[in-house]
Amino acid sequence: MTPAIAPRATNAEMADALDRVADLLEAQDGEHFRIRAYRNGAETLRGLDRPATEILAAEGTAGLVALPGIGKSIAALVDEYAHNLRLGLLDRLEGQTSPEDLF
Repeated sequence: MTPAIAPRATNAEMADALDRVADLLEAQDGEHFRIRAYRNGAETLRGLDRPATEILAAEGTAGLVALPGIGKSIAALVDEYAHNLRLGLLDRLEGQTSPEDLF
């Protein structure tokens, strides 16, 4: 059973999580296009005129993919955050990055 969408998951929180993923990928010398994709997704979320959770509830991840700067992978992460208020990818990246790498 899929957990319900967390109504308190805000666009800003989801965007911050995507930016954090981009920051950690950048610290790990990740691929530039991936880093840019996460930043574009975050920018799109911040610019929405309605909550992404409403789009998910009404249209599923396809509704997010229809937005500029959101592909299937980013939509799946937004969906994960909306349901869990966390990202497994972010947890993994944080575990792989030492504090020294961030400076």
